[in-house]
Amino acid sequence: MASDGAAQTQGQAAAAELAVSRAKAAAAARAEQQKVKQAAAASAPQQSTEPSQAERSRVWAKTGVAVLRDAGLQDLPPTLTEVAGNLHALDCRGNLLASVPHEVASALSKLQRLNLSRNQMQSPGLTALSCLTCLEVLDLNHNRLALLEANNNRIKSVPPAILEGCGRLDLLSLHGNPITLEAFRSTQGFAAYDQRRRAHADKQIDMRIMAPKFDEGADETPWNRWMGAQGQ
Repeated sequence: MASDGAAQTQGQAAAAELAVSRAKAAAAARAEQQKVKQAAAASAPQQSTEPSQAERSRVWAKTGVAVLRDAGLQDLPPTLTEVAGNLHALDCRGNLLASVPHEVASALSKLQRLNLSRNQMQSPGLTALSCLTCLEVLDLNHNRLALLEANNNRIKSVPPAILEGCGRLDLLSLHGNPITLEAFRSTQGFAAYDQRRRAHADKQIDMRIMAPKFDEGADETPWNRWMGAQGQ
């Protein structure tokens, strides 16, 4: 009887040991499978959640608003010209843009609002903006401008941030716009701008670069075309 009990105990112990061994083997197999899955996931190409440029272009064309904010751009993307004719607003703030290419500006035939603040824009790079005949709002705050010509447009007011934030701006020409000289003078920041303008003029006189010319940058009264438009 004692030998039978011992044999039974040994059998139970062996069965328990076998069960433990099988459990360890199953756990090791599951761990190995998990490693294989993780390795496969790491090597698989990642799918970006960012919309493609083609998708963005479709949205821009549909909404009429293109947003290229804080993208580190040194140049405007070529795809912008493909939908430029549909845009009425373009936001390019917070980039590294130094100019607007003529081929882009000439395609923005319906653009009314343009934000180029916090870029590296310089005066020569804005020459093409003369093509924006429908432009009503232009933000050039915090750039590297010294001269800004925006004649013959539809500008009714100047944002104070332009006069205050563009600390190098000392020549602003707004002739042929609805904004009058009186309204321009009353704009917040005009005094600081006017001080820079006068200092620039005095420097030119001292260096005999040009004859003195007193031009505050806007017309005394709106041009006739604006007065006529208001009467229609």
